[in-house]
Amino acid sequence: MEVIKWSANKMPKSGDQQLSVMALDEVQRARRFHRSFPQYAVIPLARLSRMAGQLGLKDVFVKDESYRFGLNAFKVLGGSFAMARYIAKELGKSVDEMSYDYLTSNQLKQEFGQATFFTATDGNHGRGVAWAANRLGQKAVVHMPKGSSKSRFDNIAREGAKVTIEEVNYSRCTKGYYMRGRTPYGFDTEPIVMDGIKTKKLVENAEMDFAELIYQMYAEPSSSYGDITRYFVAHDIKVYGKALTRAFIAQLLRNPVYVKADMAISQRSAAVISPASRAF
Repeated sequence: MEVIKWSANKMPKSGDQQLSVMALDEVQRARRFHRSFPQYAVIPLARLSRMAGQLGLKDVFVKDESYRFGLNAFKVLGGSFAMARYIAKELGKSVDEMSYDYLTSNQLKQEFGQATFFTATDGNHGRGVAWAANRLGQKAVVHMPKGSSKSRFDNIAREGAKVTIEEVNYSRCTKGYYMRGRTPYGFDTEPIVMDGIKTKKLVENAEMDFAELIYQMYAEPSSSYGDITRYFVAHDIKVYGKALTRAFIAQLLRNPVYVKADMAISQRSAAVISPASRAF
């Protein structure tokens, strides 16, 4: 029998502060949350006796995640729990209070309303986010990269998400074209001709000072959406002629037009679920 090859992990400890999310009590919280779903079921273990014999082991088992919520992948677990954590944070509650029944209740609609959860992916994560948002009465937007298969697009779209395959849009955006939609707060548009094409470009206006102020205040660890809205009210600062709202703050903070990033950051964000805001 061949000797199993192995190598000791000599990587230094990272001191990653996010590792606490894998603590046993956090794992138990996630398990309790997922067990509250009516679709939850214990998935089977496949016994690989022949492989065990070849490896000189008593038994080898493989967890078959193809049964997970009928989606053929475990990715839905992380996406759905991230939604629960976000909603709990917004409501000032513990994630322990976020059961399936509560998240699909009229009480939650009155207390929280509806959010749009955004992700960029070409696979099972996007489908999991779309599925969870659909079951929990939320919305989802999934951006897929050039080359994504039609079957994956269709699987995500069937879950009720808004799905786009970014190809022309990315190319045009890298050249500075304005990609339609409502002009972001703090900007005006000016006509311009680029590569012989008539389009528009964004130019900052005086309101950009207030947009920057929102970012600066939110960057303070002790600052909350409520603190920002109260400051704007106290100083009689209006947004589009109205009082600043928590929903608008969330929308502004997640709008990529205010962020300067390179492709490395863009690719990294594809693995991160970013709950977007309710519309202003």
